[in-house]
Amino acid sequence: DLIIRKYQNKLRPYQPDNFHLHQLLFIFLKKNNFFLKKYSNTFSGIFINFYNAIIFLIGSFFYNSSLQLGILILFNILIYTSLYTFLRRKI
Repeated sequence: DLIIRKYQNKLRPYQPDNFHLHQLLFIFLKKNNFFLKKYSNTFSGIFINFYNAIIFLIGSFFYNSSLQLGILILFNILIYTSLYTFLRRKI
């Protein structure tokens, strides 16, 4: 996604940008005043880490089942893409 996005925007692959999920989430929280602005960065990190911890915990129950792990990966791709698209449109 990163390489494709930069290619479409005519950027070099190694140039920095502000379109990573954690940055979009931070900007969204800060802009919409969900928390005090000084806590937006902290909360965006906690949210992403909490989500990852839940997914890793679920995945650990199915470590012997390729089918369930594959479904979990597809679910994460769907969640990531949906959240990324939502945040890009809202910012």
